Amino acid sequence: MKTKRSISFLIVLFFSFMLVARGKQDVWVIDAGHGGYDVGCEGSRAKEKDITLRVARRVAELVRQNVKGVKVVMTREGDRFVSLEQRANIANNAGAALFLSIHVNAVPDNSKVRGTETYYGPIGATSVPTLEKARKKNIQRSELLAWEMQKHYGLAGRPISRGVKRERYYVILHTLMPSVLTEIGFISTPSEQDYMISAKGQEEIAQSIYHGLLEYHQIVKGGTEKRMLAEMRRTGGRAKALQPYATTQKEQQLLSASGEASKPKQTECTETSAKQSKTTLAANKNTGEAATPDVAVTASPSYADSVAEASVVLDPSLEPVYENEELSFAIQVFALKTRIKTSDARLKGLKGLRVLEADGKYKYLCGTTSDYQEARQKLSDVRKHFPDAFLVAFLGSRQISTADAQEMVVKK
Repeated sequence: MKTKRSISFLIVLFFSFMLVARGKQDVWVIDAGHGGYDVGCEGSRAKEKDITLRVARRVAELVRQNVKGVKVVMTREGDRFVSLEQRANIANNAGAALFLSIHVNAVPDNSKVRGTETYYGPIGATSVPTLEKARKKNIQRSELLAWEMQKHYGLAGRPISRGVKRERYYVILHTLMPSVLTEIGFISTPSEQDYMISAKGQEEIAQSIYHGLLEYHQIVKGGTEKRMLAEMRRTGGRAKALQPYATTQKEQQLLSASGEASKPKQTECTETSAKQSKTTLAANKNTGEAATPDVAVTASPSYADSVAEASVVLDPSLEPVYENEELSFAIQVFALKTRIKTSDARLKGLKGLRVLEADGKYKYLCGTTSDYQEARQKLSDVRKHFPDAFLVAFLGSRQISTADAQEMVVKK
């Protein structure tokens, strides 16, 4: 009898231990953007919904095969429509440790814009106290995860990084955990579309995302997120990779095969640090859009040279707070070093003129509207008299790139 009781006790103890262990399991939610009748952005040869699903499936497969203690939940496993609310609810109900939404970019009427970018949600973007409290708590980890995505795209050889940005996308505003939305390339640019629909491209993109998740996981588990985030901000994400968190020999082989443990080679990427982002974007006269300059960069100093953990203070309250800002477009006629009167003969015939002082110049704008198609029509009219005029975009009072603004229009 005692033996049976002992065995029963051990069985109960074993299952209790298993339940506790299972309760400590991290949940990562991988969200393949769009699906079903919501095709997302369309290229000449592919649809966004198909690319995101293939990449998301491969990321999930890599995590499931190689990372112990992590459960992957997909918001969709096939080609079906899932609402934005449902996607956020899936992550919240799962008590997820992180949420990653995978998307594909596009710019109407421009087949040259390329690169990757990753977003996290700003504080003050909703009126829901619970969501704002969660975002304030998680915003540093969200930003760190975004930097990890961008860094590993670069380590995999993607030449153009459009950086880490804050934006009010529904799924990263309505999830209660560290959340990011990553754009893996421009389907409107033929070379990037070809890359994203190729087996090689999808594997490289999935590996990049996987390694970014893996390194983020290691940093959080190691309690070094403040130091690492400070380093990411300082270098614009161009930091030497840590040895990623490895749980199996197979995973270690995967990391070595990707060159993860080696010092990254020099690469080219767009400036992404806060200081560098102030660089004025040159006007592309062929399209009327802003062109992002490419600059050569080198690998940053090692983490051993970075600032000590104890000296880093990253206060979430110092994060910019963005209210519900309106997206608008305007036409920049020209920019001058000296200010002229709006009655100047050079401005004759232009209505709704306003002057924006920035970058040491006076920029003369007209035709402000919140409608992108209307802005394009106005641009066409203005160019009859001012051939070099081009579109500029604003989110509230902040000027943003027209590529970003058009992407927001497409997502709507």
